Amino acid sequence: LYFQHRQIGLAPVNMFGEGLQRSLALVLSLSGMQNGVLLIDELEAGLHTSVLQPVFGLLVKACRDYNVQLFATTHSLEALDAILANVPEDSDEIVVYRLPNPIKGGQLKRFDGDLLHHLRYERGLDVR
Repeated sequence: LYFQHRQIGLAPVNMFGEGLQRSLALVLSLSGMQNGVLLIDELEAGLHTSVLQPVFGLLVKACRDYNVQLFATTHSLEALDAILANVPEDSDEIVVYRLPNPIKGGQLKRFDGDLLHHLRYERGLDVR
């Protein structure tokens, strides 16, 4: 697989970093999963925080275009913010579950899109 780079021209994808390779693999994998489900552990792994928002924008768009339901895990607040930036505030497209700490206990928490936006952007809370 080759990538057209504006400075070096046509180059194999393996010449580029893990982040670009992973982003490309994620988006391309969706084309074969139409009307399906995609599971991703540590969604942000290998991606620099500066590219999270545009990469997740492509991922969200591809999920919509191919009608793919995405289940992803993350411990990254930056990743969560990047996803939220690509989903409308009143959207039912996103739900976040925060699992209880196995040592400290607690309850499973569910946040839908509207509540999630409110807690992050109006209250500044960490919902991880």
